[in-house]
Amino acid sequence: MIVAQIILEEQDVQRILASHRFRPKDWKGFLKFLSENLGDALGDAVWNQVRDLAELYRLREDCPHEHTTLSASGEMHYTPGWGPWDDLREEVICLDCGKALTDQELERLKARRLSA
Repeated sequence: MIVAQIILEEQDVQRILASHRFRPKDWKGFLKFLSENLGDALGDAVWNQVRDLAELYRLREDCPHEHTTLSASGEMHYTPGWGPWDDLREEVICLDCGKALTDQELERLKARRLSA
């Protein structure tokens, strides 16, 4: 199973190096150098990011979600001939781990608070 795949195109590299002081004189040579070495350069960073994300995921699994807030997003709209409508969305976010809580998790949290 492929977990992630990164595609970096020449136009992306051009945007990254938009400042003239970073742009190499031999552009084609630099692209060849980049394609030969970027994978190894990213290896350590990816390794560390996977570990950090695993730690965050474990934190979310074990978090009691004691500190929460309601987050709302979206807008009210009006369409002639159709009338008013909205795409409002509310989520309960745990302030400790950042997770958007599911309805099932909210019910467990509510039951735990009532029994306390």
